[in-house]
Amino acid sequence: MPRRLFLRTVAIAALALLLPMSAVAASKPLLYVYGAVPSPKAIKRVISAGGPSDVLLLSLAPEKMLGLASANTDPKRRAYFSPAVAKLPTLGRLSGRGSTLPLEKLIALKPDVIIDVGNVTAAYRSQAQRLAQQTQIPYVLVDGRLADAPQQLRELGKLLGVAERGNALAAMAETILKQARQNAAAQAGKPALKVYFGRGVDGLETGLAGSIHTEALEYVGATNVAQAGGKKILTRVSMEQLLLWQPDVVLTQDPNFYQSLHQNKAWQGVKAVKNKRVYLVPSLPYGWLDGPPSINRLLGLIWLQKTVYPGTSSRDAAAQIKRYFKLFYGHDLATGQF
Repeated sequence: MPRRLFLRTVAIAALALLLPMSAVAASKPLLYVYGAVPSPKAIKRVISAGGPSDVLLLSLAPEKMLGLASANTDPKRRAYFSPAVAKLPTLGRLSGRGSTLPLEKLIALKPDVIIDVGNVTAAYRSQAQRLAQQTQIPYVLVDGRLADAPQQLRELGKLLGVAERGNALAAMAETILKQARQNAAAQAGKPALKVYFGRGVDGLETGLAGSIHTEALEYVGATNVAQAGGKKILTRVSMEQLLLWQPDVVLTQDPNFYQSLHQNKAWQGVKAVKNKRVYLVPSLPYGWLDGPPSINRLLGLIWLQKTVYPGTSSRDAAAQIKRYFKLFYGHDLATGQF
């Protein structure tokens, strides 16, 4: 990307702090910064714009968060975090399907910066720029691609004055991603494992191949059966389409759908159901494959290799998951809890 074009995208004052030389040279930057971000030591009050940024900030700098964008009312979820995090108020979101945090309330909270994580389409960039101009609060939009998780943690760690913690989290993220790539490479030359990820109570919502919602299963080498000409969105599918796809594996994070599927006659003709390869993906404290699509998906990479590709690795997945919970959530996971 030419330097003059890049400088129109991000704030000049934050460039040296936020982006390493590799990111400057990349065709697509990791961080889009609107407004003048304070120095790391001066950032004490942070607003999370949505669910993905909630998850990232809870691992990276929970002490700086003024609240959560997503609901913080589920006692099962709160049990995985410190009392201070469990007490964080629900402020509402600034991104996603409709903002629920009024600008007047946002301004009254006097945050030092707004952090947003996810897709960085032109629409989201325009929204971030407009909000920064309206409120005079700097806005940092982070590309939420799973493969960039280590860099997200490192760069935001620098930005927020918690570089040491960011580096520690990034190191584990790199290890998990490397192992997932190795798993994918090991599938070369083998018949593709066709997977369907069912969302919602009826399981008929899914993410199309390449979407941020299905990155984890594709990263480990599985083939997402839901593909539609380069589109990378959530979509509804029909039972007839599923019967044509005949996935080898069906995954879901919705326990209601998981329970009902086995009694639903329409699903009995699906190969994965016949072969008893339907799996309920863990969803606490956040979904391991999605919901939201943030760094929580690193857990999904570990789980997928152990569950969908059994016997392909001698690694102790349980120990690695336990370490993740301790490092990212500050929670001592009980043996056999997942």
